[in-house]
Amino acid sequence: MLYPTLHITRDMVAEDGTYTGPDLSNVVGNIEFAAGLLMWIPALRLPVYFAAAAFHLSLDYALNIPIFQWLMILGLTSHLDPRLAR
Repeated sequence: MLYPTLHITRDMVAEDGTYTGPDLSNVVGNIEFAAGLLMWIPALRLPVYFAAAAFHLSLDYALNIPIFQWLMILGLTSHLDPRLAR
């Protein structure tokens, strides 16, 4: 097993075999939405950037989408203060 991230237990599967666990797409969407809003607060910008970058690195590990997560991390840098580069 190359990407051991989600373990489905018996209580997450209904009698008809359908998955009843948490909807991971909603969780990911809520995290992305919160990070996008928190980036607008200057005092939180750098911590949120590192948390969002760590989140995207974990998605890169879990989902195996070749370049998408790295482009998202690169796009996050557009929110950083240019004076940080000096």
